[in-house]
Amino acid sequence: MQGRTTNTTSRNLIKNLSDLKTVVVSTTTILPDEIASLCLKRKKHFSLKPEKIDVFKGPKYAEKLAEALTDDTVVTHLKLNDCNISDAGLAHLGKLIEVNENITHIDAERNNITDEGLILFAQSLEKNTSLVSLNLHFNCIVNSGAIALAKAIQSHPTLIHINLSSNPLNEEGTLAIVRALKDRGLKKRNNQSVRSCSRQ
Repeated sequence: MQGRTTNTTSRNLIKNLSDLKTVVVSTTTILPDEIASLCLKRKKHFSLKPEKIDVFKGPKYAEKLAEALTDDTVVTHLKLNDCNISDAGLAHLGKLIEVNENITHIDAERNNITDEGLILFAQSLEKNTSLVSLNLHFNCIVNSGAIALAKAIQSHPTLIHINLSSNPLNEEGTLAIVRALKDRGLKKRNNQSVRSCSRQ
């Protein structure tokens, strides 16, 4: 009976995609493969930007979402707050932004993400040039993840909104982020000065 309900719910969501601006999959009866189906179907109906997808729950869902959005040119915002995607899920999102430059905003509050997950994401961030906002509020990031993120943002051209509030960051991790942002600002100003002098 539950399987029949799940299929009916999924079909109804897909049928109504042309009338929606946000795809919301917030019931635990929706399976990972159906999320991929929703995303792929959605590409045929939508050309508006920016669009958002809210998706629940667990790292498997993040994996399927990343697979479905690999070649997507519509979705720019991903909101996965309180979805329990954990380190594995954030790593899948990292692989997504390596190949999809349309993703500009990632919200992943309250997902039990630790330093391990952020280290993997930071490695992917070094291959990305489009992410503008990263929200990792209320996770479990302490030190090494923040240091890895700091290294990645030093040369990242667009990431300007970073939320690591309510994480148990220690002083070393916090200072690494602050110094990285400061160094990046100095580099940008120096580059602008060089370009200005070269025009004169």
